[in-house]
Amino acid sequence: TRLRARDEGVSALGYVVSNERLTADCLAAVQVDTPADMAPDMIYGAELSGIDDLGESLTVRFRRDGVEQRADCRLLLAIDGIGSRVRELLGIASIRDLLWAMVEGMD
Repeated sequence: TRLRARDEGVSALGYVVSNERLTADCLAAVQVDTPADMAPDMIYGAELSGIDDLGESLTVRFRRDGVEQRADCRLLLAIDGIGSRVRELLGIASIRDLLWAMVEGMD
């Protein structure tokens, strides 16, 4: 099956967006109507080492500048790309993983 934007009634089936632009837009969306004392923290250049799901909140463990750190949050907005460590740690399969599993199962 071939999908075409015009057949679907849309101008495009997808877009490539720079990580910087996506980050800026996501941050702007989160900040709308957010009280100043609840403004989100942005963590750049960190290597994620773990996520603990505590039900109503998360504890995120990461290494930045050679130092192991942690942050507690109620919402984690992770913009970490196609090789998502966040998705891996939460056990969420990617489309690539699902397609590979289908190919392997075609014996």
